[in-house]
Amino acid sequence: MKIYPAIFLFIFALAVSAFGQTGGTVSGKLLKANGKPLPHTEIELVPVAYDKQIDDTRFWATSNSLGDFMFSEVPDGKYTLSINFDEKPTDTSPYQTFFYPGIANRTQAKTFEIASGDKISGVNFRVPPPLAQRRVVGK
Repeated sequence: MKIYPAIFLFIFALAVSAFGQTGGTVSGKLLKANGKPLPHTEIELVPVAYDKQIDDTRFWATSNSLGDFMFSEVPDGKYTLSINFDEKPTDTSPYQTFFYPGIANRTQAKTFEIASGDKISGVNFRVPPPLAQRRVVGK
């Protein structure tokens, strides 16, 4: 079987373009209201067309001990970045739903448009002060 160099190069180029791109990345630092790193806290990328989180680990990240986070292999699309999207505050994440760059209303949040190979970095997401824990007693 004789393979012509031009055909081989064409097939190789198609394979690289089909399998070489694995989506985009978004990275940055999660910060407390006072500007210090917020460690070990989950944040979400949510497609703009959805009003609930997607059950896909590519859309969740947890900040490390220095507050750094990264989403990788993010499919092409438009997203908002949030904390506690469509969730109640918890002991480990005592924050109201909040969107980047510091907005409580999702319609005013920054939209990230991501395509394969895009690398969005340097996103500093400062969250509001944690919600105060209150004790309710009654009958």
